[in-house]
Amino acid sequence: MWIGQKNASYGLLVTPRFSNGNWENDQSEIRHFKKNYWTIGHVVETGLVIPFTEEKIEFYDIEQYLSFFKNTMVRASGSQYEMAIAERYCDFVRNSEEPENVPLLI
Repeated sequence: MWIGQKNASYGLLVTPRFSNGNWENDQSEIRHFKKNYWTIGHVVETGLVIPFTEEKIEFYDIEQYLSFFKNTMVRASGSQYEMAIAERYCDFVRNSEEPENVPLLI
């Protein structure tokens, strides 16, 4: 899944592997993935990949991802409404009993 804006997109894969100049899922490892797909836990586990370059943005905890989400992905839009929604989402994740299982807001 690719998220972000035209010139600032990021890939969220299940089992990321860089091959032949681009990212793909390592099919042999997918069944071993323990997190729920497309959740906070998923993105903290795998990080986000940068298209066509062998670089990843890794997150060491949920708070680090939420900071990236709000201050990099949402702030770039310039929308006060998107920022307000992002603030509510971050609060929701922080107050969740199982924040790793909260679906990503994209």
